Amino acid sequence: QDAAMFKLLATTLAPHWRPMTVALVLLPATAGLSLAPPYLLGQTIDGPIARGDTAGLWPLAGLYGGAAVALFLLQYAQTYFLQQAGQRALADLRTLLFRHFMGQDQAFFGRYPTGELVTRLTSDIDALNQLLSSSVVTILTESVTLVAVVLVMFAVNWRLALLALGVLPILLMVTRYFRWRIRRSSTGERTALAMISGFLNEHLNGMLLVRLFGRQPASARDYGVYNHGYRLALLVLRQNSAMFLAVQEVLAALGLSLLLYGGGNGVLAGWATLGTLVAFVQY
Repeated sequence: QDAAMFKLLATTLAPHWRPMTVALVLLPATAGLSLAPPYLLGQTIDGPIARGDTAGLWPLAGLYGGAAVALFLLQYAQTYFLQQAGQRALADLRTLLFRHFMGQDQAFFGRYPTGELVTRLTSDIDALNQLLSSSVVTILTESVTLVAVVLVMFAVNWRLALLALGVLPILLMVTRYFRWRIRRSSTGERTALAMISGFLNEHLNGMLLVRLFGRQPASARDYGVYNHGYRLALLVLRQNSAMFLAVQEVLAALGLSLLLYGGGNGVLAGWATLGTLVAFVQY
């Protein structure tokens, strides 16, 4: 499924390679510049603050503010060009799917309810829109940033780097486990939504027949079954997502505790500085 989805996205994004290329070129610069504020904070603590040099704070404060403004501009430009390519690709995909529907024979429309087809053309495309609008931006940026952060941490202090990455293997296993559960529950939620949309479309369009044959009570019972199924599917999806976020928060807290305890001992032992520890916490 992942390969098919990314192949579809790559095919639709290919005609819009220019803004996509600009966004990808800006990505390393954004990731690299995001490392500057924690580094400057550590240098400020170990430098002017440790020496009591008030005048020395101004250059570092100016660099910190300039890095924050430059990072904002780069992130804005990267998101703008990525959204430009993504929204154009989604518009092409909607047109492609509509043409595909129009090319089907009558038997196809007999097998699939109209509401389900409308859901596929709207709700599923909206899911891809969310993927391109937020998920892709986050995944690309965070992945490149993670690689840069790991390299910088090992270059600055390998002991603190090992402490900071102590919970990473557990996080990878947890992510792999919940990825499977969330995907399965998301598929169930989409299927239930398509079924209830198809039921509503058929009964609202055929309300005259429903009334002529006195099917209102039976239709209400059938709708209750579909609605109950959709509610259960949505609850399962929300439960898995909430559990995953909760486990992430717990692991993040454990990782921070490990870093503070080990790094604090390192500051007392002399193989780490307070500024470096604060910078690693910011990373």
